[in-house]
Amino acid sequence: MSVRCILAAVGTGPESELAIAQADELARAHGARLLVCHASPHEFFHAASGPDTRARLAGELRAYVGRLTGRTAGEYEVEVREGRTHAAVLELAERCAAECIVVGAGSEGSGAVSDSELRRILRHAAAPVWIARGRTGTRRVLVGTDFSDPALPAVAAAAAESRRIGGELTILHSLQLMLSMPVWSATGPVPIDIPPAVQAQLHADVEERLAAALAQCGAAGQRRVAHGSPAQALLAAARELEADLVVTGTLGRTGIPRVLIGSVAEEVALGAPCSVLVVRLAHV
Repeated sequence: MSVRCILAAVGTGPESELAIAQADELARAHGARLLVCHASPHEFFHAASGPDTRARLAGELRAYVGRLTGRTAGEYEVEVREGRTHAAVLELAERCAAECIVVGAGSEGSGAVSDSELRRILRHAAAPVWIARGRTGTRRVLVGTDFSDPALPAVAAAAAESRRIGGELTILHSLQLMLSMPVWSATGPVPIDIPPAVQAQLHADVEERLAAALAQCGAAGQRRVAHGSPAQALLAAARELEADLVVTGTLGRTGIPRVLIGSVAEEVALGAPCSVLVVRLAHV
């Protein structure tokens, strides 16, 4: 992942500290510019006293970022916007050509970037989105793939992060679509009873394809074959591995591609116990 600008979107809760710290780490690792953005509702600005509310908030944010990162003035930038967080982040990311957006996720009303705002950012951001959460210290990176060519950027990004932190990479694929394909009858779907020998062959085929995906990205790692929902398989593996980072891909935007792929990324981004990197995939 070639990065020249990291944009951190922060609220007022403790999650923002994680977002700033992890954005700072990424910016230093890639020699990238660090830009920290905060957006407050129109009502806040209208209710605040004095004409210099924006300047005051920017000064407070600048001091806050400096204390957390140890950077001196001029080594980072801050911007305070009026309006909804997702709108401010998307506009600023496009204007500044940000290659990665880092957010501190939190619940509605927590003072962090809320789930509803995060969903909007994930659906419309052109850049990868990093959701900052606490770390386990295992340096384990988990990535999911559906084997489509557009999914390889997610595997490549996971491999790059694993190399950057000197960690262990695990690649996962779920057999949900192949093992739960129903046969329709007059009374509804009838699940297919796949023989154990066929299941074993499917597992072996998936193992080979996982190895090929790693090799194509010049990476080595552990391979996992799961059953069921891709999102739930990734979340379960993240908990079992005590992963530090989960990487997944999304087509974003709207329509059928988002329903099929974007919904998986959103479920993982909102439900993972660790940080998540959502990588924008190529359209097919």
